[in-house]
Amino acid sequence: MNKKIFSPKDVSDYAVAGEAAEQAERKEYYDMLADTDARQKFFGALTSHNPSDHKAVSDVKSKISTMLE
Repeated sequence: MNKKIFSPKDVSDYAVAGEAAEQAERKEYYDMLADTDARQKFFGALTSHNPSDHKAVSDVKSKISTMLE
């Protein structure tokens, strides 16, 4: 059995890298929300009805659409 022991610096570096990745994802999402065209495309995909949608999915899409209006 080969166990690797991580130093406090390794753990700290890992945590910092994870936080930086999270912030990058949040920034990308907030940038998308600030871009009207991107926002409409994103939420439009959530609300566009498909003939093959199950009734429950269609109902949820309608509710999302109503909330966005």
